[in-house]
This record gives sequence, C-alpha cells and structure tokens, in this order.
Amino acid sequence: MQHKVSSRDAGRAGLFFWIVILGLGTSTRGAMAQVAWLPTIHPAPTLIADPYEPRLAIGYFPADEHIAASLGGVVPIAAFAQDSLKVALSLDGGAWLELGIEDNLFPLETVDGAFGLRIDAARNLWRITVRGTHWSAHRADGDSTVTYPPRAVSREFASIEVGIHPGSFYGFARLGGAWHSVPETSGAMVAAGIQWRPISGTWRPVAALHYEHDPARGDFPTWSLFAGGETGSHPLRLGVRWWKGPGPGGQHIERHVNRFGVEVQISPLAR
Repeated sequence: MQHKVSSRDAGRAGLFFWIVILGLGTSTRGAMAQVAWLPTIHPAPTLIADPYEPRLAIGYFPADEHIAASLGGVVPIAAFAQDSLKVALSLDGGAWLELGIEDNLFPLETVDGAFGLRIDAARNLWRITVRGTHWSAHRADGDSTVTYPPRAVSREFASIEVGIHPGSFYGFARLGGAWHSVPETSGAMVAAGIQWRPISGTWRPVAALHYEHDPARGDFPTWSLFAGGETGSHPLRLGVRWWKGPGPGGQHIERHVNRFGVEVQISPLAR
C-alpha cells in the first residue's frame, strides 16, 4: 500500500531529525574535555557485511558475470571525548556501481549515489548512530537499460542504529524511515547484523552477517554474508561474499539475485 508523503510530513520528519542531531550535540558540549578536528579514528565499527555501507570495495560474482564496486567512505569532521564517552560528527557517502561482463567489455549498468550527515557515539560497550541521508539511483549504459528498464529512485531518510560492542563482537539493530521518496513508499526500514573482528594480530579472520528490509527495494529482504581476513591498521580485507535478495542498484531492484563471489575492501579510517 502506497502512502503519500505531504510536504508538511516531510518538514516534520526533517525537523525531528535535526532536533535529535542538535540535542546530541548540546547534551555533550559542556562535558567534552578533548576535541579533535578531522580525526583519523571513528567510534562506530565498520559494517563489513552491509552492502550499502560507504566503503572502497570491489567484488566479482562469476555465476551471473557481474562486478560490484563501491567508492566512498566516512569522513569524520570533529570528534569529542571524555572518559569512556566518544562522539563524532561525520559526513558519509559514495557511489555504488554494477558492471556486467560481456566478451571483453564491462558495461556500467547501474550507478547509485548517496551522501549524508551522521553522529556516532560510543560509551563502554554501547554504540549509537543517528544519520540523515539522500540516496538516488541513475540510469547507466549496458543491456540492463533495455532488459530491466530503469526506475527513478530518489529519497531522503533518517535512521537510528543501536549496537553493543563487547571485544571482538559487534551486534546492532537499525530503524529508519523516509520523509521523501520517489517512487512513494510506506513502511519502516529495518536492519540488523552481527560481526566478529579480532582486535590483534597481523592477519585477522573476520566474519559478518547482515539482514535488511527496505520498502524502497521491494517486498523481499536482503541477506549478505562476508567471511575472510584483514590486515593493517587501515584494514585491507579479502574474503567471500554471499548476497541474496533484491539486486543492487535502482535498475535491478525487481530482479532477485542469489550471488556468491569474492570481494576486496579497504577502510581508509583506522580500525
């Protein structure tokens, strides 16, 4: 069932999001003892299995001969810390690219882009992320523009994520909603995941599982699994990736995929 979002509803949702952002900022401003500008560390764990987490990555899926690439990341603007409380204000975003493989050509099929503002906070075992994001999908070349006609996809949404981080493990749940969406959609965006990353060692094993259901991507959820290893303080990861659910990109949402392949990820921020 479609729900028409009025400009008044959109304004209220946007106002509520910015009230949360400003409230978090003012509630911690008087207590902060240390401030860092453009820090290289971040209080929120990198979500390894989330296919829509801004990152640098490239994956190859041989069964349907596709390459998936993402170019993006998180850019912390300022970080505040006192005792066990850490808060960071950041920009994030990037591009998600889907390429086919035809003979010796690599036609670009889908191009999705996103940018947003986020606040991440950590205290002891707990993590919380509040985020506002603009997302859009764009037409690209390749046979998908004929076989899978492109849809106009554009929306602005807010989300809140709460997680617990005991040692090498991290588990989280996320709830979000759009105040503007084309095409119009109704229903909450929900996601949850768990991952394991040892905190020491030259080469470290990693494993992560992600679940997400987003009304803008159809009636079926997305499952994603990543397992492999990483090295370095700005981790380089190599592993296997499993993806089941709506296809990536605005043109492939209505095509369900069940993929297994290999992926390389790079995290510019320190772990």
